Amino acid sequence: MIDEDRRTKIWHVTTTVSLIAALAIIAFFVIRIMTNNPVRGNWSCADSDVNMSISSLGNMTLSWPGSDNLTDMTVKMKTDIDRDEQTIKIWIDANALKKAAARAGDPDTLRADISRLCGVFTYEGDGSGLTLTDTQSGDTVEFVKAR
Repeated sequence: MIDEDRRTKIWHVTTTVSLIAALAIIAFFVIRIMTNNPVRGNWSCADSDVNMSISSLGNMTLSWPGSDNLTDMTVKMKTDIDRDEQTIKIWIDANALKKAAARAGDPDTLRADISRLCGVFTYEGDGSGLTLTDTQSGDTVEFVKAR
């Protein structure tokens, strides 16, 4: 039989561990909600062979799986999201662009796709589709959710 002091001690340990676990779970979800990237995911361009993958940390990778000359190419880019204004800024380092163009089988298509996606865009998405609208020219780029 467990005496009363030991039972009380076990009860305090159990409630303390439960409280810490609950606070950790709450903190995880609050941080996840605050840092969620609304355009995160894998996207396929509706009118070209380019695929776009955006992580929750703002890293973006372009690939061209449907292109004969750019099949093995991947290009890393950066993004910055402003949730209040619903804008996304996309850019690439000039040296990274030079290196990618030098490796590409079709550097003109690569440069055209990258330049089309560099700049500041407003975004609209419903989970299955994403529309980027250039804030300067008004041109739009349509994407569909990829697997």
